[in-house]
Amino acid sequence: MFSHKKHAAPEPDGYGIGCGQCPFDRFTAQLDQIRPAPADLKACFRRVARRKVAKDRTITFNGRMYEAPVSLIGQRVELLYHENDDAAIELRAAGKSYGYARELDLHVNCRVKRDENNKDNVIFTSRQNTYYNVTFKVSYL
Repeated sequence: MFSHKKHAAPEPDGYGIGCGQCPFDRFTAQLDQIRPAPADLKACFRRVARRKVAKDRTITFNGRMYEAPVSLIGQRVELLYHENDDAAIELRAAGKSYGYARELDLHVNCRVKRDENNKDNVIFTSRQNTYYNVTFKVSYL
């Protein structure tokens, strides 16, 4: 609750203890200077952790392993996260966002072949039985 008691008037030189107004009047006189909060206010309070993407395109954070795009192998990245929510971890490198990190599926990651010359594509090979060898080409953003 605001106090409606006027504070002491300032000294003639402009400096002094009071402003000659009650706190409520002083606050409401400047409402036009108050800006609305941004729509993504929660994103402004994220913490930042820095990691290097390993050769197998993984990042370790808080005891868990996450996937990163192949194009980020060997690069330093920033992980933007909320302290109480490790489900939404954003990957950012060189000021560019690469989306949200996914928790690593160890079974899939061990079968991904990486092309050293072309870091934009990976080849996923799955050998489900001895008769078939299926190859998929997967592109990551």
